[in-house]
Amino acid sequence: MASLLDEIDARILDVVCSGRGTGVGFGTEAQARAVPSGDFRSTAHDASLRGPTYPLDAFDRAVQVSWLSLADEPEISNEMDATSLRTARFELLVGYVTSEAHQHYVRLLGSENRATAAVRWERRALSDAERIKRALCFAEIAAGPLTVVRLIGLARDGASTREDLGEGRGISITPYQLRFDYTTSGSIAP
Repeated sequence: MASLLDEIDARILDVVCSGRGTGVGFGTEAQARAVPSGDFRSTAHDASLRGPTYPLDAFDRAVQVSWLSLADEPEISNEMDATSLRTARFELLVGYVTSEAHQHYVRLLGSENRATAAVRWERRALSDAERIKRALCFAEIAAGPLTVVRLIGLARDGASTREDLGEGRGISITPYQLRFDYTTSGSIAP
């Protein structure tokens, strides 16, 4: 395992970008909440969406996971236990083209109109944030065991907001809190 959070990153991106929850084996409610594959895309080369050189043609509806903190749960951890329970906080960032001049870069979904989607990007941003939250926070879709980590719970941890980065770019920012455990018998060194 490259790092403790790699598996969790992969699960989050699987839910948001790859349609986890839409396939066979998931219930009807999970399928209704799931985000179809291709609506969003992971960031190019793990680059920061806030970076001014991020390519505009790959920016609209690109997704980045930005980790904020990791804490013991409960407050004091017993390192002699076979598993460790943790709480992590992260922000999910999604990029949006915000300028009519760059509307040809907008990644349209459903009945969206290209010019309106660029000029009224905040509507898309906050609506998408709610769609993503419905999938990420639904246990049948996101939670469960991975190779080393077991996801226990995931919840939005505050309001979904937006930030205008200028030069035809904006991002939505949604904070999340995640509870997980992992076995203490193995190494988590990169």
